[in-house]
Amino acid sequence: MTRVLVLVEGQTEELFVKRILTPYLLPFNVFPQATIIHTRKVQDAADFKGGRVSWGKVNPVLKQLLNDRNAALVTTFFDYYGLHKDFPKPEAGDCYQKVLELEAWVAQKVKDERLFPYFSLHEFEAMMFVRPEELATQTDRQDMLTELQAVKAQRSSPEEINDHPDTAPSRRIKKLIPDYKKTGHGISIIQNVGLDAIRAECPHFNKWLTKLESIGQISS
Repeated sequence: MTRVLVLVEGQTEELFVKRILTPYLLPFNVFPQATIIHTRKVQDAADFKGGRVSWGKVNPVLKQLLNDRNAALVTTFFDYYGLHKDFPKPEAGDCYQKVLELEAWVAQKVKDERLFPYFSLHEFEAMMFVRPEELATQTDRQDMLTELQAVKAQRSSPEEINDHPDTAPSRRIKKLIPDYKKTGHGISIIQNVGLDAIRAECPHFNKWLTKLESIGQISS
């Protein structure tokens, strides 16, 4: 079995790796293992949120993970939105060009061919908009379905829902559904929607998942 180490930013992302990503990748001979980058203490276990992910904290942990020579790949699973200011802020191009530039910056800083940086566009909650119907059902807010569908319709992909503090995916959801819980609702929604549906609508996520699948095939 090919081991992939995934550095994540919080409890929800750790659960995503354990409950969703692992069973999906096992048929490809890939076993992902999550490590949380700690940014601040948990204040609400039902809706765990990390602080801003900083390069100052990420860099040494990545190097520690890469010291594990039994790992075929080390990757990250962070939100592109809300990063600490010690990460560069690409200005030119669309969101896909910007996130690729950021990932290339991380790879250049570390300089290890086993590192494959990944940042979610624009954040974890973008995946909730792949199927707004499921979000409305899981939160028992069918009255908000039309508004949720309208958010999705504004962009060609849920990944393109922008990163302004007032319009990031999580802010949009919280405005419409204040009781939404990232750890509880988010994981259940993704489980019901399925990674195949998500990767079909989210090209940057699909690129990451394709890379993880290929590691098992290359190493076998």
